[in-house]
Amino acid sequence: MNRYMLMLNVLVVLLCSISCNQEISPRNKIVFEDNVDVVADSIKQMDELLYKFPKNEQINYFMDNEGSLYVNNEKLGSLVGAINNTEIRNHKVFKNFANEEINDFFNLMAFLLYNHIDGAVMELSIQKFVYGYRKTPENRFDDLREIVILDGANNTLSGDFKKIYKVLDEKSNLALIAPLGVE
Repeated sequence: MNRYMLMLNVLVVLLCSISCNQEISPRNKIVFEDNVDVVADSIKQMDELLYKFPKNEQINYFMDNEGSLYVNNEKLGSLVGAINNTEIRNHKVFKNFANEEINDFFNLMAFLLYNHIDGAVMELSIQKFVYGYRKTPENRFDDLREIVILDGANNTLSGDFKKIYKVLDEKSNLALIAPLGVE
């Protein structure tokens, strides 16, 4: 009987270590809830909308820990109900948006959030939007993981890009990146 208990304990420890490694590894791999091509297409659509935001020192969107939506570093209000909030919809950041594009922005944001993408920022050094991926509660620099669209005409993996980022994974036309020096 003791022999079986020992084997059971070893099995439990082994399964736990495998399970723990699986919890950590998705941050370094592109793993979405939906098909990667569908998510990539949604990111492309979001890119088009983000280029419509007024030019600012920083073009971005993100949510804080309290659930408030920020665009271009300006707090717009609670994300809950934002799609129907007239004050948010009429905010100056949406001045170049048609009504349907505002709906698209919020629907895409919700879809991307479901797929572990919680915001985007224009990375000036590569002139592309990078999307926050699987943010940790600490949200430290050494925890950063971001998704970027790769395209044939402007291969993001060359030039200044390699001086700033390393590629952790690639799927479809997406790359999962982290700042150089981050483990």
